Amino acid sequence: MTFPRVPMFLHVFEPRYRLMLRKVINDGSRSFGMVSHRRGPAPPADGDFDAPFTRYGTMLYITNLQMFPDGRSLVETIGTYRFKIMSYTWQDGYPIAKVERVEDIAYADEERIEMAERRHDTTPENAVTSESLSHLSTQELYRQGLEFVNSMRNSSTGWFTDSILNTYGQPPQDPAVFPFWIATLLPVHGRERYTVLVSTSVRERLKLVMVWIRSMQQRSWYVKIPGL
Repeated sequence: MTFPRVPMFLHVFEPRYRLMLRKVINDGSRSFGMVSHRRGPAPPADGDFDAPFTRYGTMLYITNLQMFPDGRSLVETIGTYRFKIMSYTWQDGYPIAKVERVEDIAYADEERIEMAERRHDTTPENAVTSESLSHLSTQELYRQGLEFVNSMRNSSTGWFTDSILNTYGQPPQDPAVFPFWIATLLPVHGRERYTVLVSTSVRERLKLVMVWIRSMQQRSWYVKIPGL
């Protein structure tokens, strides 16, 4: 699964996608959309969308392309924005879609949600749910996410090695992007990642990834962060 402002590396070998690559290179756009194959029931966000792939995806921009004599390609991309498929058809073996760009809710709406949640939160603190994090400010959620990354960098059991960080970059300074970045790297199910992709609230995305982090912190092999 791909996310906005996060690198993605692809090995393209199927003839239909090799053709697609040639088209977007030749037309100068260097861009194409990526969605995920559906496995099991449709995600709630997809509603009655009837397709073998998800309704929401990410537009990718090709930053580097290496072609081999046998037709295969190694493609480096960066996510540019999210989209929702409004309609689609098939062409040359792959889907062509009319899409609508997905934007986050306004900052003022984010502030209202945060104030309402912090005022009315009654969830037990030991519960590991999105609701159990409602008492935290959005900035505090982001700060705890960064602390988790730093603790894993200093741990012998972490995913955030120098090699990974050289590939995917340092943790984003933008709280809106941080959930996309960490969702790319943490070992979570694709359906959980999809909830982050479709969320239009920065606060909600941070809460979703912090639920994953809190769950990992409760496992016996995890080195707990002081104060979390």
